[in-house]
Amino acid sequence: MGFENNESVASELVMFTDNDRDLYRQQMEPIFKNLIAKMASGKYDREKAVKLFMYLAESAAKKYAHDAGGDASRWHEMFPVPVRKLAATHWRDSFEAEAKLGNYDNLLPKKYQKQKISVSDAQHSHSVAYQSGMRAAIKYAQAISPSKLQQVIGNFSEYPAQDFDLVDAQGDKNRTKLAKILGITTKDILHNGPAYGNMLDEYDRGYLHGLRNIMAAIEGN
Repeated sequence: MGFENNESVASELVMFTDNDRDLYRQQMEPIFKNLIAKMASGKYDREKAVKLFMYLAESAAKKYAHDAGGDASRWHEMFPVPVRKLAATHWRDSFEAEAKLGNYDNLLPKKYQKQKISVSDAQHSHSVAYQSGMRAAIKYAQAISPSKLQQVIGNFSEYPAQDFDLVDAQGDKNRTKLAKILGITTKDILHNGPAYGNMLDEYDRGYLHGLRNIMAAIEGN
């Protein structure tokens, strides 16, 4: 390798690893699962994370040396400890940035996923109606089979009939209850104004978001 410094050699190792499906499946993804669970439980340690990624860096260095066709036993000379630590630190920093964006939430154990869906997502939703839809979807999705959930998501046009709170409120013309669910006034409902239609749409969006999050939680475990 004709690289100028440790950083360029580390970048080569990172690029090789990130594009190797076996290394990702066998080591990188399990590391992500381990670390995101530790974050959720409050036990995450940044320095220990680097040490964990060092195992990945060693495996990647060995595979790189083997695939290069030279003396595979010299992997530690091609990628000495300082280089492997640079790669491991890069993966640690990248993991933390992606974790903050929620991009590894699907790898969380179910007990942490449900907490994140029901609390964090609801806090970042756009309206009372959106939050109501998400909460109803979570309750509904957890009571049906994954295959049924996938079917509902695939054919989704509005909230399912099993969403008793909203359906019953509409069917019984209980405007007070309906107004509370949607976060609007009873006058808006009585006159079937734009606010009513908009909040029903918001409810649908929240509902679908909740269904999709539960599906992601199931598929991630």
